[in-house]
Amino acid sequence: MDVFGFAVGDVDGDGEDDILSFDSEDRLAMFSLDGQRKWRSGERYGGSMGAVDYGSDTEHKLSRGHPREYVITLSVNQRILLCDLDGDGLKEVIVPQNVRYVSLVNIDEITGIKESKIVILGWDGVTMSEKWLTKAVPFFTSDIALSDVDNDGQLELISGVTRFQKLVRGSKESSVIVYELAGGS
Repeated sequence: MDVFGFAVGDVDGDGEDDILSFDSEDRLAMFSLDGQRKWRSGERYGGSMGAVDYGSDTEHKLSRGHPREYVITLSVNQRILLCDLDGDGLKEVIVPQNVRYVSLVNIDEITGIKESKIVILGWDGVTMSEKWLTKAVPFFTSDIALSDVDNDGQLELISGVTRFQKLVRGSKESSVIVYELAGGS
């Protein structure tokens, strides 16, 4: 687990906080506070394209031309949101799901993201199950948030998305999508 892409709250209703995080394979995992894994998803969620290079400017410049020099790159996972959206006393888990391309062509020539959606999961007593999801969009979901953006007393789900067009000189188009949550608190 790293400092990005985790959340803490009681998700399974046992009265104790759980830790949710993305692992190195973009699987969502739930742990008790003492570090025992309680659950791990079969599906991949998250799928961040964000990263931070760690090292000096000199090291970074040298890493581009000298195979012996390198910079440590740390992935920056997306946010995991917890919120009791349906009023049942259990917090739902809200995560982006970026679907990567599977391709036999040069992976550096494409962005790596085919489409994305946002998934709301809930604990059903045994496992996390899907409660709601958005339609897939041909964008990379970089961040998510909950807010009452239209002041109607109901939370909306907000998604920051980017469409990359790497084949056209790395151009980008970013947008914000707002989803109404039926019965949201």
